[in-house]
Amino acid sequence: MAKETKYEDIRNHIEITEGVAIQEGYKPLRKFGRGTCYAKETKTVLMTQATSVLDVEAHTTANLVDTISCTAANTAVLGIEGFTIDTSGDLTFVSQDATLSGTTGVTLGTPLNTVTRMYVKEGTFASPSVPCTMNVYCTESTNGGLTAGLPSTLADTKTVMPANINQTEKALTAADKDQYIAITGVDASLPEGASPTGTAAADISLEIKRKGGVYRPVGLEAAVGAQQRTASIKFDPPVVVPPSAYVRLVASASTLDLTVAGAMNGVVFRKQGT
Repeated sequence: MAKETKYEDIRNHIEITEGVAIQEGYKPLRKFGRGTCYAKETKTVLMTQATSVLDVEAHTTANLVDTISCTAANTAVLGIEGFTIDTSGDLTFVSQDATLSGTTGVTLGTPLNTVTRMYVKEGTFASPSVPCTMNVYCTESTNGGLTAGLPSTLADTKTVMPANINQTEKALTAADKDQYIAITGVDASLPEGASPTGTAAADISLEIKRKGGVYRPVGLEAAVGAQQRTASIKFDPPVVVPPSAYVRLVASASTLDLTVAGAMNGVVFRKQGT
């Protein structure tokens, strides 16, 4: 009963603060990622990067993210999630499947404005899926094409599914045009292998980009470093992400090449009548 009361309180909070009616029911959300801070004291989105020079998703007004590829022979079936954008700036969640064709680019059935997740889909007991042992890239076909499965311009890669991880690690998502997201907390850590020394540290910040706006911090940060490798912050009241807005976790490190991991936890609600 207490758990239901908690989510009922969150729903009521959204209805009061946003002035909207929210449907009964909810879906839990956890978006996680890790990123390497290649530049000192420069914001880095917590996601796997293809290169130290990263195109941090400009979120254009077009649906251009349309190609997946890998660097060796593979025919894994992937689930791909993301959002399309229309001429009013409204975002619509899209989930689709695509089958890799080795180093040959595969065109998505629905081009996306932003890709938020790729993963190896489950097979069956008789024909189980197998690990993807090479990196998988998702990019725009307009950015120079592919060379041996690699995007010719690595900085234009929108997300990478690392070899043997079988799912992207990207702490960025959005609220569909008919949804509200309530972020209830943030976790942060320096994962094994980060090996910070001395005063090395990083600040992890939650940022929101509303429709027609730019990314802005919500004013809540988690700090991790050599002396405290993990941090967890709860938001009460929750941070509300309105329809057609993006939300992400970024890190800023005091030293070069520090790897930081983080996750945002929350709840997804739908507007009444949608």
